[in-house]
Amino acid sequence: MTNQSSKIELLSELIWREMDGNAVVVSPRDGKVRVLNEVGTFIWQLLSEEAPPAEIVTHLVETYEVSVLQAEQDLDKFINDLVARGILKYN
Repeated sequence: MTNQSSKIELLSELIWREMDGNAVVVSPRDGKVRVLNEVGTFIWQLLSEEAPPAEIVTHLVETYEVSVLQAEQDLDKFINDLVARGILKYN
């Protein structure tokens, strides 16, 4: 799992809004628009509140009734994908 003490930040230049239950994220730097699904939006909201990975895993388990292992794997995949796309960063 992503280091539980890792701090993950949304890039400050991003603009995002929730529309119809999905987060719409716009990167002014490259003009790309990304739409997150329901679970991605749930994680995004927690990240915007500066929740640490361990807390996000707990919320995923409670909300979506998945195992801790599944929540950790899904969170890792989500975070690593958005870090690779330049939307999130480790601090």
